[in-house]
Amino acid sequence: MNKSPIREIARGHWEKLLGHFGLAACLDYRRKEGPCPICGGRTRFRFTDRDGYGNYYCNNSDCGPNDGINLVMACRGMTFVEVAKEIEQYLGIAVGKPTAHAPVKYVAPAKEALSREQIERRCKRLQDIWQAAKPIVKNDAAGRYLLRRGLTIDRYPDVMRLHPALDYWDDQAGVAVKLGTYPCLVSLVQDAKGRSVNLHRTYLTQDGTKAPVPCAKKTLTPVMPMAGAAIRLFEATDKLAVAEGIETALAVHQLTKGMPTWATVSAPLMKSVEWPETVKTLLIFGDRDEDNPETGKAGAGQTAAQELAKRFSARGGTAKIYLPDSVDEDFADVWLRQPRLRAAA
Repeated sequence: MNKSPIREIARGHWEKLLGHFGLAACLDYRRKEGPCPICGGRTRFRFTDRDGYGNYYCNNSDCGPNDGINLVMACRGMTFVEVAKEIEQYLGIAVGKPTAHAPVKYVAPAKEALSREQIERRCKRLQDIWQAAKPIVKNDAAGRYLLRRGLTIDRYPDVMRLHPALDYWDDQAGVAVKLGTYPCLVSLVQDAKGRSVNLHRTYLTQDGTKAPVPCAKKTLTPVMPMAGAAIRLFEATDKLAVAEGIETALAVHQLTKGMPTWATVSAPLMKSVEWPETVKTLLIFGDRDEDNPETGKAGAGQTAAQELAKRFSARGGTAKIYLPDSVDEDFADVWLRQPRLRAAA
């Protein structure tokens, strides 16, 4: 690891720093795996803080392992210099001046941002997959999958498509191994400016069940940081509903009899999602995750909903939070328990 001055200065302070950068939810995953704030994978991230450098790892090798500064850069769309300056200000230390912690010379890391070639390569992969995919129809693999979830929408959102045969690769001890080729539900993740920054993938079987693979739901390596991004299922009006998962957001759309909904992919991304200026009322349908037994803090889903509501209210809007009654449930589960409502949809 490149132990530049700012990394040494930040060493041992990452519990406070992650809170400062709006990533405090990462601290909930020091002893268990949880959703990755970079790629959106639900059970692949762990915060280890090895040697005090804010280290983390993700089973998606494109995300890590790496340290706290890279975690902030990836999640917040900041450059190394921007993160360094903010850490200096927050900790009250000026890098470049002689201190007990840092030498005079400032050494930037070799990799500060993606090269144009890397961005173009990621864009091409996203575009190739998307262009090979087709709109969803009720009798294809994606239509059957959604029907199994009780989602009987007449016309599926344009940001969702079915790829007929997408290879599934798994990282096994650092080696990429192809485990098969499957139909795949692909959904566009767009940033605050409407740019496509990632693809969410759900690998399926032809009969509409999840594919028999280690992790049926994945995202690509992001084209650019995903902070603020979401899967914009339906166009927002003066009202907008948000939920984490795609199926959950579609269920909310039906539960609310057609309200525009977005899926934020994960709890960390829910906290950072950005909304159009037209939105005056935000309905937040959070997952009811289990509370942290060690700290007593609310689960990741509830915390994300609360932080998003606070951000929205601070900008003058009206935010309302809805949570399922039972622990470890989301509103896709709630929807499945209402057959009469589903039949009438």
